[in-house]
Amino acid sequence: IRTRIDDNKTENTYTDDSYSITGYTEGVTSNKVKYTLKIDEPIISKGGFRYFVSGTIVTSTEKGTQYLNFGNGEEDNIAISTINDITKKIELKW
Repeated sequence: IRTRIDDNKTENTYTDDSYSITGYTEGVTSNKVKYTLKIDEPIISKGGFRYFVSGTIVTSTEKGTQYLNFGNGEEDNIAISTINDITKKIELKW
């Protein structure tokens, strides 16, 4: 679910608005792997910035769980991925 949380005081310009995204899904990949994906902390898209600035996505399969954390609100291109207790910094590219 995408909810507008800030319109930057520009009523008719939507590209600079900020959004909070929440949700959950589950399914089976083309390789027959069952998965669940849950936005554990709302993903925040800040108006005029190309990357998410905060929030956490949790993806689980029978092989393990990935936590993808987009930070604490800073405008950067960094996310932190943790899979089965192994943490890596990811530099997001456009």
